[in-house]
Amino acid sequence: MFLLLLCRLPLPVQGQGWLVSADTTHVPDWLRTRQQLLSLPQLPIATHVAHFRLSAPGQVVEGWRTSDGSYSGQVLNWVQEVNPKNDALTNRIHRVLWALDSATVRGLFDSLQQLHLRALPDETAIVGWKPILDGISYTLEYATTTTYAVKSYGNPASQGTLPEAQRVLSFVAQTVEAEATLAQRRAFEARIPYQCYTDGGGTITCRILTAADQRKYKREQNGISRHRK
Repeated sequence: MFLLLLCRLPLPVQGQGWLVSADTTHVPDWLRTRQQLLSLPQLPIATHVAHFRLSAPGQVVEGWRTSDGSYSGQVLNWVQEVNPKNDALTNRIHRVLWALDSATVRGLFDSLQQLHLRALPDETAIVGWKPILDGISYTLEYATTTTYAVKSYGNPASQGTLPEAQRVLSFVAQTVEAEATLAQRRAFEARIPYQCYTDGGGTITCRILTAADQRKYKREQNGISRHRK
């Protein structure tokens, strides 16, 4: 078994406080970079009738509705390798996709409507929302064939009884914190092939390896270095 060592390092917590945009060509630079890193298409160019995407550290939950009325979706779990020698990010991404069934996705669209999340402004426009530099930030994108909006919500669980935060938390509970999603995340984490990695949320996780695992990891890293040369 592996032991895990968690440490807080000054990695950027991206996405907090980004303003809503209805411009279908306008995507924040950090979000565009993240989409490219994870091989995810930009929602403004999506051809679905409706498409939502909720991003959290290490996870992306999304669903879409097509013109024939069908629903589909997926959950992406991911981490990026960190070099244990200098805490530098590498180009290696470990990502696993799980499909969502149509009934689940339809339920999430219904929830978006019932919680009025499309009308909910970004955290920067919500009276009483307290900015917190550390913690978890959620980014919600919603696109149709003609419109696009992106909004971020940092640390909704730390906003007390603020109604807007409770609406965000309700949707989080149905997506990244749903029982099936958490089970998928646990299975994913048990098979991460890196010694050190980050989920983009400002935390680096390092495995304390056995001597045999350490030798295996070094052989793998040496092979990567030779390949780059």
